[in-house]
Formats: sequence, C-alpha cells, structure tokens
Amino acid sequence: KGLGHAFLGEIESYASDNDFDFTGSSFGCNYDLLKFWFNSKYQLGRLGFNKDKASGEYSALVLKATSCNREESSNQQFLEELSVNFYGVFSELLADEFSELDGKLLWLILNKQPIEELAELNEQQVSDVEDFALGFRQYSACLYGLKLWLLHQSVKGFNADFPIIASKVLQKKSIKTICEQHGLTGKKAFNEALIRFVKMHD
Repeated sequence: KGLGHAFLGEIESYASDNDFDFTGSSFGCNYDLLKFWFNSKYQLGRLGFNKDKASGEYSALVLKATSCNREESSNQQFLEELSVNFYGVFSELLADEFSELDGKLLWLILNKQPIEELAELNEQQVSDVEDFALGFRQYSACLYGLKLWLLHQSVKGFNADFPIIASKVLQKKSIKTICEQHGLTGKKAFNEALIRFVKMHD
C-alpha cells in the first residue's frame, strides 16, 4: 500500500532538514527487501561475507544522499566511488564468499552495477560467445568471453535462465550442484539452457 515508501520519505525529509549527509539501512538481504531499497533510489554499499545467524541472509548496507546534499560533489563522489569499489570486490568473490547467493538476488545486485565500469568485449571475446552458441567451441574454451558477456546481460531485464547460467559462469558451482538446485537432468540440459540464453540475448 506504499506505507513503507511514505514512512521512508518522512525519514529522508527529517534528515535533509537537519543537514544529514546520508540516510541508510542495514538488513538481512533478500530479493524483495533489496528491490524495495533500490526502488527508493538507495545504493548498495556493502554485503556481508557470511550469512547472519538470525536472518539466515547476507547483511546488506544501503545508502542515499539527502536532498540537501545530493548535488554536492563530495557526497555524490563518495557514493559513486563506494559503488565502484563494492562491485569490483563483489564480482571477484562470486565464486567464494558469495557462491551460495540466490540467483535472482544475484541478478538484482548486478543489475544496478555501474555500466560504465563494465569492460567491453573485444572481437575475440565476441567470437567466443558466438562460437559457443553455434556449437563450434566448448564451454571451457569460451569461458572468459561468456563471463564478460553475462555481466553485460545482467544489466538488462531478468530472464529465468539467468540463475542457472550465473551459478556456473560466475559462481563456479559444479554441474551436479546446479542440476540438483534447478531440476536439470545433467550436463547436456545445462549446456542447452546456456546456449538458449545466449541465443536469446545475441
């Protein structure tokens, strides 16, 4: 009914009237909660490395500059640098600390990454993705190109195959684990899902 956004608006007004630099929140992160904060124009500044014992979720920290300070370069620059640093670390830890992160939540987080920080695919990497989709080359030989390509796809709309693909390409889970978690029959079914995803987003 919009009560949460209305209440949050009152808090932000109070913070602005009293010259606070930022408003923020820390909480057990799941898809619906993080979506609420993203819709409220907050930025993800940190995600805990271990799941909280009470909530069973990773602890998230989100921040937003108050209206009185939003245009000040120091505050805006701080948030931009915070976001760049967060995503730089986050992408490196997807196969380690964040290997158990829910696939849909992973997409939501990556969907808000700074697009300008994403490395562009070179000609060889584009060729890798195309060759894999056409069955000319094996997954392992095309992995680096597929990884960069998938990060670019994550800033687009959600696709039901994304959690399956990301669990292997980004989180480095075994085919056995992926099949158990997503109800696939085996490696062939995973490869079919990956090829289908690539062809849909070519």
